[in-house]
Amino acid sequence: MKLYNKLHSVLIIFSCLILSGCFAPRYKAINPNALYNPMNIVNFTNIPWPLQAWIPKVKKSSKLRIYIEGDGRAWIHRSIPSIDPTPKSNLVHNLLAQDKTHDVAYLSQPCQFIMNASCNPDVWTFGRYSATALQSMNTVIDKIKKINDYSEIELVGYSGGAAMALLLAAHRNDVTLIRTVAGNLVPSFTNEFHKVSPMPEAINPLDFANKLSTIDQIHFVGNNDNIIPINIANYYRANMPKHNKINIVPVAASHARGWVEHWQELLVYQP
Repeated sequence: MKLYNKLHSVLIIFSCLILSGCFAPRYKAINPNALYNPMNIVNFTNIPWPLQAWIPKVKKSSKLRIYIEGDGRAWIHRSIPSIDPTPKSNLVHNLLAQDKTHDVAYLSQPCQFIMNASCNPDVWTFGRYSATALQSMNTVIDKIKKINDYSEIELVGYSGGAAMALLLAAHRNDVTLIRTVAGNLVPSFTNEFHKVSPMPEAINPLDFANKLSTIDQIHFVGNNDNIIPINIANYYRANMPKHNKINIVPVAASHARGWVEHWQELLVYQP
């Protein structure tokens, strides 16, 4: 009952915000064995909240670039959470499929593609960006890193996956570059901007501004994105103690369209 009382206070625009597939092409499976660097799908369940990862079959370098999924289909209506947060768009998989420069991996958000008894709507609604989500994702990255003995990590976070990329980088010492795509960099500010309910369990990336300001970052922002407009990235940058490593790059895209077409040119952008 407590959960559903909270749900009724959420506005419709928030359901679009956390749907990384909102207004995007429907999900169409990509064969990880057909990628430039073939990958294995591994389900991690012995963690607080289960996650799915795609991991390179063969190590080709000491650097691993990890693509982090968005919030997926968390809501089906402003007051009704989804029963399955798995994305309805393959946007992040399509970005990964174009990346041929380094070893790449994919990491879902909790309970996407795979569920167990710990999964419930609170995980993918008000539990996003929480300590438990962070612990689960950090543990999986440690396991992936150990499998092929990677020494350096880059993170690419889409939409809500951007917030997790920042939180992961703030709690690790091996992240050398963060890229975000239509990224929700400050969930609390985004909620205020859209005048929707706060998320008490969410960790604020700005609480780790000192650490994050030492890491190179490229934040790609869609010129036509009404869900995560550029002022959210500007707010994030303005609250960093140092700005020289924080790069904001406008792109001719909306929240979920235009990124695949531009990704090859965006990948070569350097901080």
